[in-house]
Amino acid sequence: MPSDSRAMHLVHRAFRREFTNLPTLIRSVADGDTGRAGVVADHVELLNVFLHDHHHAEDEHVWPKLKERVADELEPLVQTMEDQHQGLDRVLRELSERAAAWRATGAAGARDQLAETADEVITVLFEHLVLEEDEILPLIDRHLEEAEWALVGKAALDGLPKPMLPIVAGMVLYEADTEGWSIMKAEVPPVMWLVLSRLAPRAHRRYSKRVYGTPAPPRFVTA
Repeated sequence: MPSDSRAMHLVHRAFRREFTNLPTLIRSVADGDTGRAGVVADHVELLNVFLHDHHHAEDEHVWPKLKERVADELEPLVQTMEDQHQGLDRVLRELSERAAAWRATGAAGARDQLAETADEVITVLFEHLVLEEDEILPLIDRHLEEAEWALVGKAALDGLPKPMLPIVAGMVLYEADTEGWSIMKAEVPPVMWLVLSRLAPRAHRRYSKRVYGTPAPPRFVTA
């Protein structure tokens, strides 16, 4: 059977929501409040790990197969995707470094530098997500088998630290409708789904309360 990459749209929506909310979240922290700066810096790192793990799973299990099977269709995209990955790696590295510096002092200057980098991440990341959705996901659905696509999801799950799994799953499911839940259920091993489908919403509400001050963080609104 062919693959079904619709789950990728749910993951991307989580990225769009969380990174869109990030600059405002950072700027809301008072100068010198190291406790609150630590909480938000931890959130920055969680998003970094989540995004890095997502891309690593693609690099390991998607690109090699597409390069073998659709080299002609893929060729025009390769340089653009590589340039975007390099740009994204640079700003995410800077985001992590500035989060660490801010965590240490809670100073307004370090906070504002971090927020500016978060603004830059949004620009680079969103450009990348659009290209992937428009050009890469259709290729995945046409040229990867269901079992091959399942390896991508497994690699992404296996790559996350276990304590992060319920939180990240909750982020992905937060804005999902009934169809979205069904899509994710098909992507996750049955035993793991039985656990995550129960734990994820509660874990996400607790996490959001700590990070945003509300169990229901701002949703992503399309332009």
